[in-house]
Amino acid sequence: MAVQKRPARGTSEQRIKQPRFSILQFTH
Repeated sequence: MAVQKRPARGTSEQRIKQPRFSILQFTH
């Protein structure tokens, strides 16, 4: 899971800022 590898805080911030980017990261 890429989300677990990356910091939850950064993911949360990016998710709120750009949900589309979050989905792309999640798929990668």
